[in-house]
Amino acid sequence: MLGRGTTPDFGVFDRTKPNAFIRPSRYEPLMRYAQPPFGYLKEDISSRMLSLISRTGEPKGGSFVYDQEGRLIGNWFAVPDAKLHEMSWDDMLAFAPHYLDTRRIEMGFSGRLWSAFTSASPST
Repeated sequence: MLGRGTTPDFGVFDRTKPNAFIRPSRYEPLMRYAQPPFGYLKEDISSRMLSLISRTGEPKGGSFVYDQEGRLIGNWFAVPDAKLHEMSWDDMLAFAPHYLDTRRIEMGFSGRLWSAFTSASPST
């Protein structure tokens, strides 16, 4: 899969590796199995590509799965049992590390992103 936002984005879907979402049913079926592509490439290609990424933390290839039971980090939904197609951006809230500087915690709400904290640990 190739995508483009503010930076290029690509990944693979591996149905043998489900993501660790607390409630997988809230996510589109393919996103439940989206994986970083680097483990699926030849080592020399993967290493060269990872060397171009300026992310400060691990995993170097990034992530979008930050859910942790009992912690603030991850995705939050206003409607407890709604499915993804029944919600809008206004129903969602997320706390996650910045995609490049993982020491910064960002908050996403209503389709907007804010860098809320620096040098904080979202898992506490």
